Amino acid sequence: MSTARPAQTAARRSIYTEAMEVFHRAADLTGLDHRVRMELEEPDYEHIFYVTVKLHTRLVPLPATEAEPYKDLGDSELLADGLEPLLDGSYVFKRRSLIGAHVQMRDGVIRLKGKGLYKVLPGRPERFKGYRVQHNQARGPYKGGIRYHQDVSLDLFKILAAEMTWKTAIADVPFGGGKGGIKVDPRSLSSEELEALTLR
Repeated sequence: MSTARPAQTAARRSIYTEAMEVFHRAADLTGLDHRVRMELEEPDYEHIFYVTVKLHTRLVPLPATEAEPYKDLGDSELLADGLEPLLDGSYVFKRRSLIGAHVQMRDGVIRLKGKGLYKVLPGRPERFKGYRVQHNQARGPYKGGIRYHQDVSLDLFKILAAEMTWKTAIADVPFGGGKGGIKVDPRSLSSEELEALTLR
């Protein structure tokens, strides 16, 4: 029975509980008052929400294994600045790219001159998970930016918001701590889509 308890405790550990262990060690070393310590242990507010943004039409590289039926497909020519390249090799298709364009398409597949075959994925609304943690405003308004990453979590933002509280206090800046973000790979979105996501 005594061996089960440490295992249960270990299972409940998270990056937030580990960060708070560091905080308590530092608080012990500095002799931080117990009441102040209790005030700084948990954030004032934790928000989880969803944001919906309309994604633009995309041109996604067609795998080589699916290219055979399209070997005779002619080249399409689109306005050069009408395609925004993404880091995954895709392009975001903008309406102006059709100005003076010459397009040949079969089964939703086009060949871009000098680039290869691409599947056209129509634009669609997509929902993203967002977080906002407001840790402490005893010294002033909550201060903290927005992070975009595919692996973010509520625990991560609790840590970052707490760290912002401590950083502004150490620097003697009249702000509290906060942090927010959205669970998304920013490399998969165009600059316009990221702007729309941020504004939402």
